[in-house]
Amino acid sequence: MSLTAICGVLGTEDKNLVRKMLKRMRNRGKRWKIIADGRICLGASAEDKPLTLESGEKIYILDGYFYTKNFLGKLSNSLDLQKVGTFSFASWDGENLILGRDSLGIKQLFYTIVKGNILLFASEIKPLLEYPELKIEVNPNSLIQLNCLGHIRSATTFIKNIFQVRPSSIYRFYLKGEYLHFTSVSSWKHISSKQMGEKVAIDRIQKTLMEVLSDYSTEREEIGLWLSGGLDSTTLLKFARGFFDKIYTFTISDDPSHPDVKAARKVSSYCGTIHKEIIIDFEDFLKRLPEFTYTFEMPRRGAPTYLISEIARKGVKYVLSSEGGDELFGYPFYKNLGRLEKKILTRLQKLNPSEEEVKELKKYLDELFYKNSCGRISFDNFLNTYLRDGPISMHLQFHDKGSIGVEMLFPFLDIRFVRLGLEIPKNLKLKGNTCKYIWRKASSLQFTELKFVLQRKKYTLSSNLAKINTRIASFAEKLIPEKYFRTHPFRKYFLSKEQALMFDIFNYIFIENRGRLPRRFSIEDLY
Repeated sequence: MSLTAICGVLGTEDKNLVRKMLKRMRNRGKRWKIIADGRICLGASAEDKPLTLESGEKIYILDGYFYTKNFLGKLSNSLDLQKVGTFSFASWDGENLILGRDSLGIKQLFYTIVKGNILLFASEIKPLLEYPELKIEVNPNSLIQLNCLGHIRSATTFIKNIFQVRPSSIYRFYLKGEYLHFTSVSSWKHISSKQMGEKVAIDRIQKTLMEVLSDYSTEREEIGLWLSGGLDSTTLLKFARGFFDKIYTFTISDDPSHPDVKAARKVSSYCGTIHKEIIIDFEDFLKRLPEFTYTFEMPRRGAPTYLISEIARKGVKYVLSSEGGDELFGYPFYKNLGRLEKKILTRLQKLNPSEEEVKELKKYLDELFYKNSCGRISFDNFLNTYLRDGPISMHLQFHDKGSIGVEMLFPFLDIRFVRLGLEIPKNLKLKGNTCKYIWRKASSLQFTELKFVLQRKKYTLSSNLAKINTRIASFAEKLIPEKYFRTHPFRKYFLSKEQALMFDIFNYIFIENRGRLPRRFSIEDLY
């Protein structure tokens, strides 16, 4: 497995266009393969060998990997993507273009349809903008989602008419007459919690995590790991030690005295890892803000993944992340989902959106906070929806696009571990005032010198960049003129000047310059 990318166009055999699309993703590999077949042209790139396969009349291109050797049969027969692997793929049989994506959307896949008869798809958004007839506009609904929910939904992007293939789904496109037609199938199956004793849950958590790490360690003797010194990353490191000879750990912050930096240092020392602390300087961060926006293709900062990969790639090709631990085993807000729903609706009122925008968001909220016959929010339903269509989807975009030169691996988002996490009942995740109760027990940290991690206050990733976040907000307040902010055409979608700043950078790069970042561009030039 290596960093890879796929792309293609249906409706024309335009090799030159596909070549341009691959160039826009050269950070994912400079070894290309282009396959043209009448009405379609497909492209794949990788650092090593592009993952393509021609089997009979079918052509496959792949970004990622499959658990099973017989993945072709799995895709064409059962469509059970929850058992197949971590991937996005495209296949062509002479009549049908099939696009598919893994169960949680770890691998990215975007598409757009132009004039009803041209389909373009790619692992990133920028390659799609190479098609000159594609009209580019900001998608206001995504701004509503971002500023109300804190994330965008899994099928959405910030550009109108550019979409994501939904996780755990297969899309079929075919030309009929002059126009493209489309059908989709989702293989996601709702997973309900089960009655389970503590001992059984602990045993299953430990065995499943070791099974996943064992698979990840095949043909790998060394690995990187994103370490915060918190429960999730420390537990992952504790178990990973049994599968890798050498582990490099990375901690990121804007403050060398931050509690996470100190804790990670202590955990690394105990576990014997090769540890690197990445301390971000504000001036450098500000200077590179347009670069981050360009990379992540959204009006949101996502620098940590990018900056860690810059350092990690000098020593390793793969980095473990503890993404998913909070979602599976219990955020504090899980104790009162009704309060979370009210908080989102309060933000919505402050933005003053249109009736149609309100209707669309509330439709999602009704799905997320589905209430049973007793009027209570169904926790099982919330968790299934939150995992598939919540913040993880956007976080995974940050990881996938920001992992320049390294591949991020997510043991807690392996479908085997996700299934188990959904089956464990709420009463084992939240017990009294304790969040992640069963996860704490399964970590076994209480039996080691790492038991201090269990008593630590939880810090979010944003707290690691608290100083920079504060200074960015202050910078935006001073930089953006009040009159400009009041009369901004998208003013109603912003809760602060900082949000306006991030939007303006995104708009300049992706709308005005079609996904290109001018060499000498400076943020101050916008105002």
